[in-house]
Order: sequence, then structure tokens, then C-alpha cells
Amino acid sequence: MPWFSGKSKRRRSTSRIVKKRGSSAERIIFWSKRFGTVFGILVFLGWCGSWFFMSGAGARLANWSHDKVLSITADAGFQVENILVEGREYTDVDTLRAILNVEKGDPLFLFEPNPARNMIEKISWVKTVQVERRMPDTIYVGLEERVPMALWQRNNQLSLIDTEGVILTNNKLNRFKDLIVVVGEDVPTRAPEFLALLTAEPEIL
Repeated sequence: MPWFSGKSKRRRSTSRIVKKRGSSAERIIFWSKRFGTVFGILVFLGWCGSWFFMSGAGARLANWSHDKVLSITADAGFQVENILVEGREYTDVDTLRAILNVEKGDPLFLFEPNPARNMIEKISWVKTVQVERRMPDTIYVGLEERVPMALWQRNNQLSLIDTEGVILTNNKLNRFKDLIVVVGEDVPTRAPEFLALLTAEPEIL
């Protein structure tokens, strides 16, 4: 009996070991399958995302969303009804209109102030400029123009300059014929000092 009992215990013990080993293998297989499924799903989603952007669908969706938002805001009353320009005397109106590139009824948020400001600043007459949207229906442009001070003669050609020696224009100078005429190659660099002296002496000027 004691011998038989000992053998029985060894068999049960062996059986438990086999069972434990079998359980570990099953868990490995289970998690391997699960990881493979998850990995496959991730690969599929990655492929779908790549196709979405490479096909241009993402850009089309973004453009559609942008246009839809603009349309909704315009229907809510945010559309261009007025273009207010202050401080303009010499700056060409057609040039401003071309830069702003807006029409009455356009969505107000379609207009981008910063690019327009950067372009207006390049106009020779403009010293500083402020461009902004004013809710709900106005685009505002505030100009500080340069002050014409003299006519610069060089090679028998006249150009209009301001107090800083900046060349403003060489066209349609008849309305500035009463300004003084300065001559010399280095006028743009020396004119500011000279004109400042003249400005300080109004009678001489």
C-alpha cells in the first residue's frame, strides 16, 4: 500500500506539470493570435490613411469644410458690404482694389488681412498701413502716405521724392510742379538732411 500510494502521487504530480505546460502554450497561442489580429488591423488602418491622403481626398475634404464654413458665416451676415479706406490721397485706387480683391457679398472671412497688408506696404506712396476685418461686414484700410517734398532731376528726368529721399513716382508730375528741384546722383541719400534744413526755414523754402 505505501508503495502504491507513492506512485499515485508521482502520477498526479506529473499530470499537473503536463497540464500547466499545456496551459502556458495555449496562452502563448492565444496572445499570438490576438497580437496578429491587432497588428493586421493597424496595418489596414495605416493603408487606408495613406490612401486617403495620397489620393487627395484629405485635401478635398479640407477644402469642402473650409468652403462650407465660409458659406455658413456669410449666411449669418458676415459678408462684405463696405470697404473703408482712410488716409488715401495719392495711392492709386485701382491698385488697392486689385490687392484687396474682394466684391460686395463675398464672405468676410474669405478675406485675409495680413497678405493684403504686406502687398500694400510695397506701394511707394505707402509709409504704413493697417488692414483689418471689422465685424460684421466691413474691410478697413488705414493708410499713412509719404509726403512729397521735391523733384529729383537726374539725366534730364524728374522723379518725385519724399522727405526721406524715397522715390514715389516719375509719372503725372504736373501737380507737383511747384515743388523745389534738386539735382545730383546722391540726392536720395543726402536729400533728407537738406530738406529738413529747408523745412526749418519756411521763408527760404
